[in-house]
Amino acid sequence: MNDVIAGSIQMMFADPVTGAELAKAGKVRALGVTGKNRVSVFPDVPPIADSVPGYDATNWHMILAPAHTPAEIVEKLSAEIRAIVALPEIRQQIEKLGLEPLDSPPPAELRKFLDADITTWTNLVKQIGLAGSL
Repeated sequence: MNDVIAGSIQMMFADPVTGAELAKAGKVRALGVTGKNRVSVFPDVPPIADSVPGYDATNWHMILAPAHTPAEIVEKLSAEIRAIVALPEIRQQIEKLGLEPLDSPPPAELRKFLDADITTWTNLVKQIGLAGSL
């Protein structure tokens, strides 16, 4: 972000947590949001999907437990985290960061989401030739 502000680079992708305050201060200009919908901290910034149909590249945050954690512990942690995120003051803080608080699905659904996201990005990296480039 410092390079964008300094003019060293002209464009970058940044999450709302990083970019919102700088955009509000006029130091950077938000051109589009990468999800399918507008976001609360950039209500006047259109989704890239409006111009590029099917575009959807959102970031997300997930709390994970170590492999082989007993299912009952995972379920208990999941229930507690959902209860905390449901608190109005916590949702307010999440929104203040420029994030969209979501009701978390059960752990099994999150696992499916994670597996699908890994597959999507793995396929893209291979398709554009980045696989093994590091």
